[in-house]
Amino acid sequence: MGRSPLVGGRPEDEGKDMSDRVLPRTDEAPIEAWMPGPDDARTDLRSAAQAPAPLPPIDVVVRGEVPHGAVAYAHNKVVRTMSLVDEPVLHARLKLTMLPDPAVERPAVAEAVLDVNGDIVRAHVAGRSTPEAADLLERRLRDRLEHRRRRPPREPAQAGVAATWRHGMLPAHRPSYFDRPVEDREVVRHKAFPLGESTAEEAVFDMESLDYDFHLFVDLATGEDSLVWRTEDGYALARLRTPEVAVGPSVAGVTAQPAAAPVLTVEAAIERLNAGRERFVFFEDPSTGRGNVAYRRFDGHYGLLTGAPHVPG
Repeated sequence: MGRSPLVGGRPEDEGKDMSDRVLPRTDEAPIEAWMPGPDDARTDLRSAAQAPAPLPPIDVVVRGEVPHGAVAYAHNKVVRTMSLVDEPVLHARLKLTMLPDPAVERPAVAEAVLDVNGDIVRAHVAGRSTPEAADLLERRLRDRLEHRRRRPPREPAQAGVAATWRHGMLPAHRPSYFDRPVEDREVVRHKAFPLGESTAEEAVFDMESLDYDFHLFVDLATGEDSLVWRTEDGYALARLRTPEVAVGPSVAGVTAQPAAAPVLTVEAAIERLNAGRERFVFFEDPSTGRGNVAYRRFDGHYGLLTGAPHVPG
């Protein structure tokens, strides 16, 4: 069974009219010195006997008017977190965005993506300023890494092991939605990926590690495109055509929806988003037969996730 790729969703916070500034990669030590505090002793992700592993340089992307000093501050936060991990960090990326709209309560957006020994761990937060977002990002990234460290067995029901799941964990501090007029909304991002096969339980774990709001995958129980997402009581599962198939024992608390996904065109799915308060719509595309997700982005536009067409072997 292969690991699920980065196919999930959270509404994007990026404006169409903002350009990236990619800063040079650097192998320098942390920009600001720091000393471990009480929280570091309590949440250290490295075993006492584990020797420090070399850290990779961080790819830094800046969008909007982010203060230069704040970039260094956020960079150091990510280096500090990586230094606590007891596995090789193969790649690291930091993205800082300052949204131009003065009406947005939390315009400073910070995102970090780490490749930890082949697993992708991601955190995404928003704050009133870039330093505040950097502080929140450090906490969120540590929480995601701790979640990965506590990963339950791949087959928890068969293994008979009671795994620990922390639903909700730290608050995400997402940006607020921009109430863009309906006539101005567009589908500004379309991602098509080959979907990884997994159980619903594994899909939930991948969603949490990637800090997504939902996750599109192929359910091993049915072979169908399916979707998992967070609810107040646990996690929900929607299947393309056979919702009656039992989920089985679930440590994470995954509950299957009773109805199959509706068959809609992309235009019809967008109309549903325009008419209601749904954050996303999971549906079957009649032209491809694949599962699609139309979702609201934080900038008021829409995104679309689709399973890539099957390629005959």
